Amino acid sequence: MNSNRILTRKMMGLDSRVWWFMIGMIILSTGLLSYRLMDHETCAPLQVTIKTIIHHNDGAYLTDEIISFNALGDEKTLTWDFDDNTPKQEGKYVTHRFSEERKYNVKITNASGCETFQPVLVKKAPRTQIEIDSDNGEEKISGHTTTLVGAEEKFFALVKADSYEWNVLQHPKYLPRKGDSTKYVFSEPGDYTIELTLNNDRSKKFRKMIHVDDIPRPKSGVTENIVPLIPPGQRNIRKTDAEQQKIEPLVEKQENTVVAPPKVEPVKRKTMFISDETFTSFLQSVLEGQKDITDFNQYLFFEGATKVQVNGEKDFKTFTWLYQEFKGKGKKIKLKTVQLLRDENENVFNIKIDYKKKGFLGL
Repeated sequence: MNSNRILTRKMMGLDSRVWWFMIGMIILSTGLLSYRLMDHETCAPLQVTIKTIIHHNDGAYLTDEIISFNALGDEKTLTWDFDDNTPKQEGKYVTHRFSEERKYNVKITNASGCETFQPVLVKKAPRTQIEIDSDNGEEKISGHTTTLVGAEEKFFALVKADSYEWNVLQHPKYLPRKGDSTKYVFSEPGDYTIELTLNNDRSKKFRKMIHVDDIPRPKSGVTENIVPLIPPGQRNIRKTDAEQQKIEPLVEKQENTVVAPPKVEPVKRKTMFISDETFTSFLQSVLEGQKDITDFNQYLFFEGATKVQVNGEKDFKTFTWLYQEFKGKGKKIKLKTVQLLRDENENVFNIKIDYKKKGFLGL
């Protein structure tokens, strides 16, 4: 019998080798599917809380309103897709603004690939009526509560309105100002009250207190036990009692003495508290080109000079360097971990951050 004929015989019009190949592929596919089903992890839906500055009774939010999303539970590696073609964000706590009026399905994906959908209804913000709790005005103004004479301080309105007017109460030399933010430079120490009026409505006035300290200066005075300056060539010459009596009055009348400045205690600065998760979301916004470096000043004790340890390196960077390194580079840099180091007063004085630069195809 011819062996070539056996290997090339046909079954149902197909070569036997084709049948063996098809049977092998079916067995391989069945095995992969079985492994996938055995390795399948049941996805539990995440619980998400949503908060805004303005209280809403109808469950709908406003366009261009800052909305905070917080995922409950132990999941830390989460990716947020806001269903509006904006860049995705990562972290347990993120903030977002929706620019159009419609219903959004926000998708949250964990490290295992499990997905949770959070519906968000957004309606167009009214231009004349804003529902605000006027008893809690300080939360509607962002800015420092302490500063120094001559330092420039910037204040932001945290509420969307049709018009804004800023005043410094009981200080008429600071003229009224317009806009959703303003800057002040205080020339004298003391307590000042910043007042914000929305839509020219007296019932929508909000206030913020700021304490201004004077710039510390050394106290004037004369140090004790002033030693007269003696030329080097005369230091070893022994003086007689008569000569010593002539020198002493000259020392008492000597002018232009060198006075050592006393120690000056630094002015204690208080910063606003921010969690590691919120700070991470802020840095993600920097990567997307959405935040300015001044937005971080109220959270960092040394502001732009705050030290930053990058990827465990021994040499520290500054936050100004980090901001310039991150700004608008969301497609090239991926954040991994962020840790804020605090002092006994909960002020952030150091930052530890790990990130990596994405390679080809953003991987």
